[in-house]
Amino acid sequence: MIRATLVLIVFCVSCTGSTELGNKVILYSDTTDVKVETIMPNDWKKYDVPNFGEDNILLLSAYGNKDTSQQLVVDVRKSIEKQNLKGLIESELTDIRSADTGVHLMELKVIDSTMPYQLAFFDYYTKGYDYTYYSESIVFQKGERVFSIEISSKGDEKTFRRLTNLIREHLRY
Repeated sequence: MIRATLVLIVFCVSCTGSTELGNKVILYSDTTDVKVETIMPNDWKKYDVPNFGEDNILLLSAYGNKDTSQQLVVDVRKSIEKQNLKGLIESELTDIRSADTGVHLMELKVIDSTMPYQLAFFDYYTKGYDYTYYSESIVFQKGERVFSIEISSKGDEKTFRRLTNLIREHLRY
């Protein structure tokens, strides 16, 4: 029997004005450590793997609040189109021997463009008999469009971490 565990880390995204809508996404996290790879709630919580359909992804609730949180800024102008991230990912995947590692870019439908968006980072792994499945989705906004990048790997944590760090580095500074 496969046991699924989800560690969910959610950040509230606030766009402070229509002129900034396509340039900046402001994240709030309840940790004082601003390193992207170590952003997490103080107490990790376990969840069953939910259905992240288009009706669910923008309705996830955030940890903490903006008044008590560390503020991070993501400049989405340095995104996939301008950094040739697709080529970097393809090059990285070429060197990977595992056939079970993949990266997928998806656009999510905007339900209500007047409402604040939420940006969700979530990791989950499934313990099987002889492997561990790693998956992470990075959801971000560019203009009025919302995108999701999904990275997954079966049994290759080192490659999974390399890919997620590569993508995060090219989505922000």
